[in-house]
Amino acid sequence: TGNGADIWGPADQFHYAYREFYGDIDLRAKVLSMSGGSNEWRKFGVMIRDQLTPASIHATMAATATQGPAWQGRFTTDADDNGNQNLGDPDWNNNTPYWVRLTRNAATNEFQGYWSYDGINWTLMPGSVEIDSTQVFAMTDPVYIGLAVTAHDAGVLTTATFSDVTVNGKPLFEATWTPNEVVFSPIDSNGWLNYNTAQITLTWEKTQYAPCDTTYDIYMSQDRNLVEDPESGLQPVASD
Repeated sequence: TGNGADIWGPADQFHYAYREFYGDIDLRAKVLSMSGGSNEWRKFGVMIRDQLTPASIHATMAATATQGPAWQGRFTTDADDNGNQNLGDPDWNNNTPYWVRLTRNAATNEFQGYWSYDGINWTLMPGSVEIDSTQVFAMTDPVYIGLAVTAHDAGVLTTATFSDVTVNGKPLFEATWTPNEVVFSPIDSNGWLNYNTAQITLTWEKTQYAPCDTTYDIYMSQDRNLVEDPESGLQPVASD
């Protein structure tokens, strides 16, 4: 359930159920029903956002109240820089349930939107003068994926019911993600390791000329300053 003026313009107003995700994405949802509100551009569907700020870059594949499936997004952060392609098919609006799907190629940041009546046979959204069928959105991992609802009216609530919400073939809030690669910073003598996963295994060997009493400490923190500040009191999670 969500209100809000719209997902459009320089900033978005809507309700978002989301999670972090990395890499390639195939996000799907079945729209069972919609109720509440009166604006013809009420939207409810799947979304990928670069940030959780109102003016973030985003890609959205939505169902609408009367305008058919809508393929939309914002191309530039903090800008009224949006694109839309909707089919305006009244038959679509009167035949719930139906499905929406949003994909991302992480290597190229190319996104595509699809719609379907059965969740099996998918139709790729065409492009328009505002948005390409395969559109680049400049996002950086982690991105935020989930379900979005807006009433297109800040004083009214719209409720959408979804089922069969999956990402990469698994339930949205159960799916795991794996980093494409683990990267050591080449300019960091402190050996910082950047990684994007909930579990990682580290192995290493002492160098040939390292003193016999050399030790290695492993620290874990979301705040790099805590590790580098000797007064922070942060303790290593492992030593060797």
